[in-house]
Amino acid sequence: PVTNSPVTRCGPGSVTLTATGSGGTLKWYTVSTGGTSVATGGSYAVTVAVGTVTYYVAETSAAGCEGPRTAVTVTATTPPTLAITPSGPTTFCAGGSVTLNGASASDPSYDNFSWTPSTGLSATNTASVTANPTTTTTYTVTATNPDGCINTASVTITVNPNPSIGAATASPATICVGGNSSLSTNSTGPNTAPGTYC
Repeated sequence: PVTNSPVTRCGPGSVTLTATGSGGTLKWYTVSTGGTSVATGGSYAVTVAVGTVTYYVAETSAAGCEGPRTAVTVTATTPPTLAITPSGPTTFCAGGSVTLNGASASDPSYDNFSWTPSTGLSATNTASVTANPTTTTTYTVTATNPDGCINTASVTITVNPNPSIGAATASPATICVGGNSSLSTNSTGPNTAPGTYC
C-alpha cells in the first residue's frame, strides 16, 4: 500500500508531496482515474494557489501491475493581512518624504520585513521605513512570520519635479536713486504653473 501525509502551507507557492510504497515505482497523477503520469518517484514538487488541490499516487510493481491510486491533498491557506500605512501623502514635490509602516495595519504575527527597491529608503529590513525617492517609485514589502507565512504589499510614491527659474530681468536694468524698475521672471520645467516668486 502507498502511504502519504496531507500538506498544508500558508499562501500560494511550491510544495513537495511525498509518498512511500512497498518497493515498486511510484507514479503521480492529477486525476483519480485514467490520464497520464506526471512524475515518478517518492516525491513530487508542485506549485499551488490558495485553496485545496488533490493529487494522486500509485505504485507499479516490477511486473508492470499498478495498484490503486491514493489521494494526496494540498491546502494553501490565505496569508495573514499585510498592509502599508503611509504617514502622509504619497504624492509630493521632489525633496519630500513619507514614512511607510508595514506593521501598524498588518497581522501582528509578522516579525520579518524586507523592502525593495532600496533606492530612497532609510532602511530595508525594518517594519517602518522613510521613503525619499527622487523619482516616482513603487515600493514592495515582503513579510514573514514564524509559521512560514509569506505575504507582499506595495505602494507607489509619486514625485513631482520642482519648477525652476528660467530667467529674471529688470527693465530698465540701471536706474537712479528713487527710480523704478520692472522686475520679471519665468519658470521652466515639468509641472510648471503660475505662482508667487519671492
